[in-house]
Amino acid sequence: MPNKKPVFLIVIPSFTLGGTERQGLAFAMALRHKGNFEPVLLGLGRQGELVEVLQKAGLKYCHFDGNDFMNGNSRKRALALFALLRTLLK
Repeated sequence: MPNKKPVFLIVIPSFTLGGTERQGLAFAMALRHKGNFEPVLLGLGRQGELVEVLQKAGLKYCHFDGNDFMNGNSRKRALALFALLRTLLK
């Protein structure tokens, strides 16, 4: 069984192409290039142009809508957390 690299979670406010998101992308690319970690970007807000950039770069990402989480019922919250964990553990 090959050694799995540790996941390094990079939390960004959204998947739009703002300054913080660009810095998260640059950091993820550098981590992947170094080869010590498996970077995963976690966007907490809106989906946006960054998703296409991440797909083209072959970087892992997941979306977690904090508004839906806080406003949802217990079942929706549990499903949102499960989806997040499933993405991180792939």
